Amino acid sequence: MPTFHDDFVPVTGGVDLPADRLRPDVDRLRGLVLDCDLDKHIVRILALHPDLRDRFGDRDLTSLDLLAKRALLDEMNEILGIRPPSHSRP
Repeated sequence: MPTFHDDFVPVTGGVDLPADRLRPDVDRLRGLVLDCDLDKHIVRILALHPDLRDRFGDRDLTSLDLLAKRALLDEMNEILGIRPPSHSRP
């Protein structure tokens, strides 16, 4: 799974699952490298929303700066219909 000191969704027991227990669509996210909590948040959204995973799952998060990652997250939230908190609106 993606690493940033630990799995983004740890399981009790801490052992790897056999290959026949992994969903191929989520397993595509295994190779992503996470540099910060924002990366972890983006990967969680990709894991939960197959339509976003198909559209954004091939992005190399390590090549994006913080501003680009926030813009990516904003675009993903807009597609999902998630509005920004009222305190962040102009």
